[in-house]
Amino acid sequence: DIVEMYVNLMLENPDIKCIHLTDQSVLSSAKSEFKQLDNVKVFQEFRVSCQAALWRKQELMEILRTRESAWDFEHYGSKRSSYIGHRYLVVDKTWVKPTLLNLLNRLVARGFVSCEKNGKLNHYTALVKKEDYLQKESKNFLKQMHHNSISSLLASLYGGKKLSKKDIDELSKFIEEAK
Repeated sequence: DIVEMYVNLMLENPDIKCIHLTDQSVLSSAKSEFKQLDNVKVFQEFRVSCQAALWRKQELMEILRTRESAWDFEHYGSKRSSYIGHRYLVVDKTWVKPTLLNLLNRLVARGFVSCEKNGKLNHYTALVKKEDYLQKESKNFLKQMHHNSISSLLASLYGGKKLSKKDIDELSKFIEEAK
């Protein structure tokens, strides 16, 4: 299995912090010494993406920010990762097409994307709105990280610091409107 091969490659080469499994929006700078993998250009707009990739957990945690949407993460995470400058690889284009089609077919089957055939071409359309995605992910985050406790979320956001009068007023207004 190709993914297992790349996992083993990362285990054997600790300098590799990420392997992008699609070439969508990630630019390569040159061929690497590894089969079917190119080096990722350091300074580029989408060095980091939400496309399928293998990450070292520590690297990902270093560039993630809790309040960023996936779209913001791609933009700002790319900037942060460029400054850090660690080694990222991307699969070369000869391997990408079958993998990407497999991924798209899974997204279609799960209802995230629609596919309209137009002759020899397939036109894919996102079925999930950004706002819906953010709402769902926010709920999942609250559930998974704070066991559905808003007070736990607020405590982690403020880290024991005192709330300003403005923050208290905003929270009070929010609570009153939610009643």
